[in-house]
Amino acid sequence: MAIFQEILQKYNHLLALDDDDDQEKVWLRAKDDNAHNLSTSHFHILSYLLAQPNVSAKQISNEFNILPGTLSKRLALLVKRGLVITQADLKDARYKRYSLTKSGTQVARFHEELLRQKNAQLTKALRSFDQDELQTITRFLTTVTKAEENMHYK
Repeated sequence: MAIFQEILQKYNHLLALDDDDDQEKVWLRAKDDNAHNLSTSHFHILSYLLAQPNVSAKQISNEFNILPGTLSKRLALLVKRGLVITQADLKDARYKRYSLTKSGTQVARFHEELLRQKNAQLTKALRSFDQDELQTITRFLTTVTKAEENMHYK
């Protein structure tokens, strides 16, 4: 039982590292003032729009498994901040398509640079594990992700 408590403690600590003043957000804010007061999901949406311009909210929602209402609020903030623009869908004007502005492109590029650096450091750390351990880590992360996505609270 003690090992479960240790895993849960380390997992919850990892989750707590993602806050408004974490190292990544401090780095991004130092690079670009437009990065202030954006959440991790805002940055990922910007990076997605960098790779996939002119997409619908449904495409973004599907990519990140974000509820439409939650995504709508996040996109509204990005539009209000001048990082994202909307256009009416050519096939159906009731729907919008989203793309980055010049400022949004800059923030997204900084986020991509941050991810490159972070992934390089994490890859280096993972090299200390053998193939069996890496498969166990992968299985663990897959299991935890599924559990998080299917949480139900009473």
